Amino acid sequence: MTSNVSDINADSEKFLICHVGNGNEFGVGQTIEVNENGYTNGHDDHIYDELGACDPLKEIDTDGDGISDYDDICPEDKTNTCNDQRDTTAPIVEYDLVCSTMGNAGYCLGDVTLSWIVTEDESEVTTSGCEQQVVNYDTTGVSFTCTASSEGGNSDATVTIKRDAIAPITSFVSQSPEANVNGWNNSTVDVTFACSDETSGVNDDSKVVTLDTEGAGQSASATCEDIAGNTSENTIDRINIDMTAPTFSEISEIYLLNEPVNVSCDDNLSGVETCDASIATNGAGQNDAIFSAVDLAGNASDKNVSYAVHYQLACQGSDGGFLSPIDNTQYKVGRALPEKFVACDYYDNPVSTVEAQSFYDRIASNGPGKDSTNQFKYDEVDNQYIFVWNTKGIDPGVHTITAVLDSGQEISIDLTFEDKKK
Repeated sequence: MTSNVSDINADSEKFLICHVGNGNEFGVGQTIEVNENGYTNGHDDHIYDELGACDPLKEIDTDGDGISDYDDICPEDKTNTCNDQRDTTAPIVEYDLVCSTMGNAGYCLGDVTLSWIVTEDESEVTTSGCEQQVVNYDTTGVSFTCTASSEGGNSDATVTIKRDAIAPITSFVSQSPEANVNGWNNSTVDVTFACSDETSGVNDDSKVVTLDTEGAGQSASATCEDIAGNTSENTIDRINIDMTAPTFSEISEIYLLNEPVNVSCDDNLSGVETCDASIATNGAGQNDAIFSAVDLAGNASDKNVSYAVHYQLACQGSDGGFLSPIDNTQYKVGRALPEKFVACDYYDNPVSTVEAQSFYDRIASNGPGKDSTNQFKYDEVDNQYIFVWNTKGIDPGVHTITAVLDSGQEISIDLTFEDKKK
């Protein structure tokens, strides 16, 4: 190895030059200042030993990179990158989200706190947009970006926050069918609600609640849910449903003439609006009537009824049978036998319009003399009906005497007749 030496102190007895020469910055061809205390070639720690020789530990270059092992951070790294202390890695940007209540579809149901975490261990870092953020307003998506720069490069991260803390609106739309003027329905009712939400939207646009049972003051409730998971409920009450027609009170099979009769129309839910259920008892005999009623819900009911109107026969001192002289004693064949009865209305007033006929053993009886009819006649003096039966020609024995009235009633008795010759 050859080196040029200048400015040598002539008083020095010994000049030894120890130099690492391998084409590096301070290699061969470089001017080295040598004096009695040392030399300089960029290695300030190269000091002569006491004998004026170099320290060999400081002059060994294992990887041949022109840097002594003493000064080389990585003496076996021929690429020499270990000695390059430049930052080649960009910062790491991360974030932390704190949601007060997590919802669905990435929405937070309350406030969201965003914090950024920037990591850079090798060089100074500068940031932009990395301040802590609190999203306390509803949004379908607001984005934040944190950018970090260092000697190693630039990096950034972006996060989008969605917040919906307001419940959807559940609103009443309609009731189908609508209630009538009395506030009642007589069929199944469908209640429709609408769902709406300004931020995340709703899962269903509408809800339909069906009420199919009877009852007064019923309610229909619906719950709407938005996409974020918020819910709200609405209830409509005062829904009245009556699907049962009115009924009528029971009537008797038989009423007395002019008897007052009150037939009621009944409805246990909505109540009766109109009722036409009258019984006429001013005409004796079999009668028919048609009842009709409508309740407040609009249910209608009709009923055909049949009933009989009778005379009151147990009146004016009568027990309801034939009057004297018929007393169930024996009679002679051929005798003229008076048959008598009375008839009254419900109030015990005598009735003079009864039509009655006399029969024996269901055979029309003969009247007295030339009167061949079997009709009873009304006696206005005694307020009674009378028919004189001519028993001439009947057979001795027991015969059933019957008065058949126009009301359908009958008065009967069994009489025993003897041959008049006995």
